[in-house]
Amino acid sequence: MNIHVSAMLAPAWLWAACAGAQAEPVLQGKDAFGSWQADKPGIVRLIRPQDLPKPGASPSVANHTHVVPRGGATPLAPQGFKIELLAEGLAGPRVLRIAPNGDIFVAETGPGRIRVLRLDEGGTRVVTNEVYASGLNRPFGMAFFPNGDNPQWLYVANTGNVVRFP
Repeated sequence: MNIHVSAMLAPAWLWAACAGAQAEPVLQGKDAFGSWQADKPGIVRLIRPQDLPKPGASPSVANHTHVVPRGGATPLAPQGFKIELLAEGLAGPRVLRIAPNGDIFVAETGPGRIRVLRLDEGGTRVVTNEVYASGLNRPFGMAFFPNGDNPQWLYVANTGNVVRFP
């Protein structure tokens, strides 16, 4: 089964429904807190405000990311879905958004730029990989406006401001 990249961004309950999988029970309360090692497609977690720790001062934590070799590992996917590498060599990618035309916008925080990836007709291979905007201050969020099939603007959240691109 071929699937477009945008489906990879769907919530877990949609993945399970699409794959025809049996619904997992909804994890609640302390059971809803887990780690990436226990995650798998179909797990749904319900975390309510009362489940969260009480607010208060805590020591600051620096938790920087680091890239490790893939080593042949592949994320788990629901039955009938396939995961393949789409792009590599991105510098500090933080978030991506898919435009209505299928273009994938990637915020590269460290270099301060937005990259746009355009896929082939089958949606399986990047045919264009170019910088859309640069000179940004650690961009980390993006939104198209107005919503719908024909947005006119891309809003980018920088550290310290929000900028708009046509």
